[in-house]
Amino acid sequence: MIKGCQKRMIFIKNTGCDLFDEAYFVLKNDIPASEENQRDIIRTATAIINEHEYPLSKRKRSKIKRSKSALFFVLGALLGATFCALGFLIF
Repeated sequence: MIKGCQKRMIFIKNTGCDLFDEAYFVLKNDIPASEENQRDIIRTATAIINEHEYPLSKRKRSKIKRSKSALFFVLGALLGATFCALGFLIF
């Protein structure tokens, strides 16, 4: 248990994002508490949540990129094995 420690937090429920249901933001201690700062903080937190919302097309691209990398790995391994076998037969 920590005594004497106080953190200010913002809790956003129902973010409207497909990836996040709830979000917690821990604020720095040196931010003054004013009405204008609170609006800016909430606006910034909402922008961060919306910035990290990935469309499905990006997820599909990552799968394609992984399968493409695996294909190039296998082709490189086969090409290397072919060169080794040719080198063995020549010498």
